[in-house]
Amino acid sequence: MSNEQPPTDEGALAKHNRHAKARQGPETAPAAERFREQMLTIMNEYEQARRVEIVAAGGDPDEDRDPLEFVRDLAEGYEQRRDDATARNRYLDQVARQLTPEDVRALRVAAEAVKKITPLIIRIAADEDGMTPAQIAEDLGMTESYVYRMLREHRANFDPQ
Repeated sequence: MSNEQPPTDEGALAKHNRHAKARQGPETAPAAERFREQMLTIMNEYEQARRVEIVAAGGDPDEDRDPLEFVRDLAEGYEQRRDDATARNRYLDQVARQLTPEDVRALRVAAEAVKKITPLIIRIAADEDGMTPAQIAEDLGMTESYVYRMLREHRANFDPQ
């Protein structure tokens, strides 16, 4: 303990107390770390309170969540490891242990449906949303030539002449 006497001036006393508190007690973590912890606590409290409000109002607190979040995470994880066989195999093993056979069936059937509707998605993106073939190809992760081919085939089959 220090034998330092606190100042008698009110402003100086406040400054002295702040410095003394910073030197002692359980709050020895840096200010940024304490701030981060306080913000996380506040955000968690807000999330919990908001969920209670939504449920009390008869709503579903998860309704604003992305329904394809898991699928997007799965695709992103695979794409990140696609070229590294060891990392890819480790990731696929991890995913396989999380999924049930029923989950895999649902994903396989969904993939089949998505494959069949991709030409329609391309047409809608081009004709209704005004996207260019380059934008569509980038969003779909496909080549521009495939997008152009799908658009040509659609127009050949459905354009009245």
